[in-house]
Order: sequence, then structure tokens, then C-alpha cells
Amino acid sequence: QVPFGEAWHVREWLRIVGGVKKPPSEHPKRPVLGLACRRAEVSGARFWGLVRTLCPDPHLFFRHCFVHNHCPLLFLASSGRNLPPNELPPAQRDQLMGLCDRALARTVGLLGVGLVVGIGRYAERRARRALAAAGL
Repeated sequence: QVPFGEAWHVREWLRIVGGVKKPPSEHPKRPVLGLACRRAEVSGARFWGLVRTLCPDPHLFFRHCFVHNHCPLLFLASSGRNLPPNELPPAQRDQLMGLCDRALARTVGLLGVGLVVGIGRYAERRARRALAAAGL
């Protein structure tokens, strides 16, 4: 998964090529197209567009930055609508967010990160909570 998935930026700016395998049980209303996807993903287009504007060379950006998606999973309702984690049943959501918090803290620790930037209020709150719980 590419955090803030936006196929155009992945293909054209990051110059990533290759195939993307389909999951064993693909949602019929949301086929996995991989890098062939022509649909824009709004938050990804905003995020990567800003990064590209600030740092036109992706090699330079990634020499100093690491992008981590707090919850890199996609949940879909039966209708095909994106089901954000806050709409999951509370027990499942709490368990999932705990795992995601620990993964973030572990990533920050392993990489020796000095600065974490949460994109959006929710991401900032989760990062603060996760890092405080880990003593980082």
C-alpha cells in the first residue's frame, strides 16, 4: 500500500512501476486496478501535490522523510462505500487503533524519528496518544 494512495502521483512523480495483485475476495463494486487506476483520490492528490510542490525531487524528499499511514487498511460497506475506522463497531475499532498506535510507535522508534507530523487533527491526536503511551 502507498500511504495516501493516488495512482497518478505514484506513476508520474514517484515513477513507481509494476503490477498490483488483486486480493482473494475483491469487492465487486471496488475492483483493484493498481497503478492502472485513473480515479483521483482527493486526500492523496492534496498530500502528494503539496509534497511535490515543496520538494520536486522525490529522492530528496525521501532522503529526509518517511510517510506512514496510521491505518493502512481499507474497509468497505456492502454498498462499496469507504467505511472509515471510526464507523467500525467500538470493540473492533479500539483493538484495531491500538494495533495501529503500536505500529506507529515502533516505526518511529526503529527509524529514530525526530519529528512526527500528523496530517489532520485526527492523525495528530492519534500520533500524540501513541507516542506518549510508548514513552516517545
